[in-house]
Amino acid sequence: ENLCAPLPLKVPAEVDTSALEEKFPHARHAIREMRKVYDTRAKFGKFIRPRPILLLGPSGTGKATLAREFFQCVGIPVSMRNVSSMPDSFYLTGNHKGFSESGPSEVLEEMARTKCPNMAFIMDEIDKAPRHRDYGCFQDALLMVLDKKEAETFKDFWLNVPADLSWLSWVLTANDVDQLTAPLRSRCTVIQVNAPTAKDVPALAQNLMREIEAERGLYPGWYQLDNTDITALTNVFKGDLRTFKKYVEGVANSKD
Repeated sequence: ENLCAPLPLKVPAEVDTSALEEKFPHARHAIREMRKVYDTRAKFGKFIRPRPILLLGPSGTGKATLAREFFQCVGIPVSMRNVSSMPDSFYLTGNHKGFSESGPSEVLEEMARTKCPNMAFIMDEIDKAPRHRDYGCFQDALLMVLDKKEAETFKDFWLNVPADLSWLSWVLTANDVDQLTAPLRSRCTVIQVNAPTAKDVPALAQNLMREIEAERGLYPGWYQLDNTDITALTNVFKGDLRTFKKYVEGVANSKD
């Protein structure tokens, strides 16, 4: 295919996040703030490049999942990577052809695969990204794609051709803002994601049960939660959704 051929933007008619707000009741504020950043058509009458988003909040609050499902609601392709163990910045920049394991930027590969120049990339746990002197700091490498002017003339090391990445949507997630560089923070709209509380348990438990049913290939509603189940789950709830899902799975297993 011709690498220089421009790809058309995929712009949704409107951004409806009502179903997402029901699924993540503890994050309604964050969802609405994300919609404000992304739904530029509502504010300006046309789609413009959205500002990068930094979702900041405690571990286990579902930030990356929330971001992924937000873009599914929007209707654009999304790619998610946990960067806490990513050894280098070549994911963004590509690698020089002189290296034995050289290759192009995975960002460009994803754009080519989806044929969507304004697709979304979620960089999970950006505050835990390694910082290697030899292979580059991932946070520093991100600056070239988060800045509009630099992103317009991005050049992949392997392909050695310019590409316009300025329309991409970027969401970063972090637990500790102090572990982020000042230049990175300055390029993002920071949105707080609060931890869920006990009042959110009924909705979260129901949603997690639907998720478990899908994973097991069962019809929605196969497992039913009664008041006793909700009370028991509320008693063990500590605000961490990863741990909470294990308890919900335990309830599902007890009904088999």
